[in-house]
Amino acid sequence: MYFFRWSVSAFLTLMIVESVCYGQDDKAWDNTTASKTCNALRVTSRSLLTEVADCMRDAPQETFPGITAFLKDFDRAFAALDESQPASSWPLLNVDTIAVENTNYWKAFYEVRPADPLLMLFHGALYGCNGQASRTYYTEQIAVHTPLKSELGYEMFLLLSSGRELVSVGDAGVLVGVELMKQGQWQRSVEVYNDVVKTIPKQSLALFELAQATLSAPASADKLDRTKLLQESRRQDPFRVQAYQGDFSGTAFRELMALRRSALPAWRTFQNAGNEKPYPGSKLEGLSVSLQSAGLHEMALLTRQILVARRASSYSDADLKFVKKSLASLCPKGDFNDTLNRLRDLVAPFSLTSQERKN
Repeated sequence: MYFFRWSVSAFLTLMIVESVCYGQDDKAWDNTTASKTCNALRVTSRSLLTEVADCMRDAPQETFPGITAFLKDFDRAFAALDESQPASSWPLLNVDTIAVENTNYWKAFYEVRPADPLLMLFHGALYGCNGQASRTYYTEQIAVHTPLKSELGYEMFLLLSSGRELVSVGDAGVLVGVELMKQGQWQRSVEVYNDVVKTIPKQSLALFELAQATLSAPASADKLDRTKLLQESRRQDPFRVQAYQGDFSGTAFRELMALRRSALPAWRTFQNAGNEKPYPGSKLEGLSVSLQSAGLHEMALLTRQILVARRASSYSDADLKFVKKSLASLCPKGDFNDTLNRLRDLVAPFSLTSQERKN
């Protein structure tokens, strides 16, 4: 733990220094700064994932079968990651398969105490291990509102800050490409966008601008899949409204309208409020509902846990209905009856932070 604390402090210092250096020249894409910052985020996130997973291993199998099942998935996925190699060479993990669309993950999620800081940190670190800046940033923005305390609270803010820094550095790099595009330098512009995505995996704005570049691509250029680029851009940053292009009908259209009308304004209000004092419960509940209506079920479930954690009585009937709806969307083939019954009966959850103090 002490070595890890030192490495986190060193990482934060590195971020501050590099941020200052980056600000000295905003006319060039600073690949070196971005690469160092992204690699530091990936290494730190990997260490956090290991630490939290080790706390999960203390959960008795007979009482917490979801945690046990998920750890098998986790170990299998991370077996492909060789920590002796530079972080920049690590393969990108499929967070959807590991967690977001994984029935075992959500069963484990609801066996743990609501908004347990270590689990909230763990969720963001899954994205951080890939260097996915926007997803790390958004997840930890929710996580820091947990009313529960942990020795790793500092690391939660660290992931938030590093995610935000990478978003900023990456966006500045993309703007260099945009200027090149305005000058008619299509190939150089696309090269900058691709370099941003290579350095900061799945950088949302770069993916969006690559999609836009397909509209003016010369006949000799390599073909880019505009639809897939737009889909991935909004997956990484679901609040990037300009990336919602194409034909939308039925559920997708209703979710887009909900995003524009309620989810985006509610999220911006939440962001601007900071975390110096508890976010009003009624607004927090409204945010979770807005996110769910917009089809942002992962963020909706994370947000709802903050609200549940504030209550002495834990899950309400409204919470159970809410959870059931989002889980059905994320894991349509999953059977969550035992999980929902467990929440309804208020079966004692597993506390990761208690294990943290023991380890």
